[in-house]
Parts: sequence; structure tokens; C-alpha cells
Amino acid sequence: EKGRQSEFQAGLRQLLEEVQSSRNPRLLVEENGRGVLIALNLIDWAEADRNYLKLHIGAHAYTVRGTIEGIEKKLASEQFLRINRSSLIRIDFIRELQKWTHGEYRIILQSGHTLMWTRRYLDRHSELLRSLK
Repeated sequence: EKGRQSEFQAGLRQLLEEVQSSRNPRLLVEENGRGVLIALNLIDWAEADRNYLKLHIGAHAYTVRGTIEGIEKKLASEQFLRINRSSLIRIDFIRELQKWTHGEYRIILQSGHTLMWTRRYLDRHSELLRSLK
């Protein structure tokens, strides 16, 4: 029984490596006791919660173990933007940018959620801000 289980785990690890090395990397998440592969480029936004991440895709939110830094490394930097210590968003998911206090910006997402783009992270994708100045 242990041999079959370790064989299964090795096969699952190999499948994950193949999927993650493909052109459209995916991530295995758990939903209702099942493993679901989600394409990373479909993530609308992600938020950190201690050692976990909440990945928002459409109306669904998936909780996975990991850090915001870890998922940021896996996502295409030309498509995603780290806006503060605990959030990153897909750039084309931004509906509106509003100037806010202390040089920060308020971001309204297409879903209606509002997030803050803090000063520490403003140098990333500064071309988004040029039209607002």
C-alpha cells in the first residue's frame, strides 16, 4: 500500500512539474475536496493572509498555502502588478485609478473591489501613472 501511495505521489509531482513548466503555467488548488488546475494568467487578483494566499478568479476565491512573493515570481510581470505588501493584480483587471492621499492611488477593480497602491510599490509599472500626472 505504501509503495502504491509513493508511486502516486511521484506521478502527481511529475504532472505538476510538466504543467508548471508549460507556456501557460497552472497551479493546483483544492476545491470541495478535489484538486483543480487553474491557469495563472486567469487570476484577477491575489491577497496574502499570513502563510496563505487567496486567489480571486471571477466569482471564485481559492485559498492556497504560499506567499505573495512566491506567486509573484510565477506570474508574468508584464501582466501583473504588485500594488502593496499583501496584494497583486492583473493589470487588465483594473477599471479605474484614482489619486489618493500621500501620493498613493486607489485602484478600483472590474469586480468593484477597491485596493490601495502604496508609495513603496509605485515604481512598478510607472507607465500606468504617466497619464494621471
